[in-house]
Amino acid sequence: GINLVNAENPEIVVFCGADEEYTEWVLPVSNALKNKRVIVLAGYPKEEIDKFKNAGINHFIHNRCNVLEELKKYQKLLGINF
Repeated sequence: GINLVNAENPEIVVFCGADEEYTEWVLPVSNALKNKRVIVLAGYPKEEIDKFKNAGINHFIHNRCNVLEELKKYQKLLGINF
């Protein structure tokens, strides 16, 4: 978990799993990464979305979003210009 992220030092961390499982493990891990990485949640657990946003997770990629625009947003966050 956290040790691997810290060792590899990625600029973006994407949490992937089942929406109903995110609450139990994403929030503790994201708290340790907050303000150090861009955190993305794969999915959109709408019942818990405010909880994730309050924890600092503001990026969600899922089948109802405009994936191209999301990816462009991540490039901009990372300073990648083309």
